[in-house]
Amino acid sequence: MQHQFDLDPLEFFEDGYAQEVNCSLLHPVGLSLFLHGSRNGLSIRVADYRHLPSGILYSEKVIWSSNFKENSDQFQAEYGVRALKRYARYGFVVQTAGVPTIEEKEDGSGVE
Repeated sequence: MQHQFDLDPLEFFEDGYAQEVNCSLLHPVGLSLFLHGSRNGLSIRVADYRHLPSGILYSEKVIWSSNFKENSDQFQAEYGVRALKRYARYGFVVQTAGVPTIEEKEDGSGVE
């Protein structure tokens, strides 16, 4: 069985992955992922507002939109399930500097 490892950039944004990366990782340091272009020619860009001492926030309109909440709930549910599995398998959820890698398993999971 052949695996598809490339995720369509539009799907990455529509399914809320970029939203979560922005909220938890990039916005606090003044960076933001966004899509640029049309469906025929999309690229992911990074907005740089690192000069802002407090980083970036989504607007109230965006935060309270049903799509934002839906994406967040869906991501948190998926993350929760995967976090349990990763902790059981590796002993950690988020791999940080100094955490050793593991050998690649037969199913293709493991080291990148």
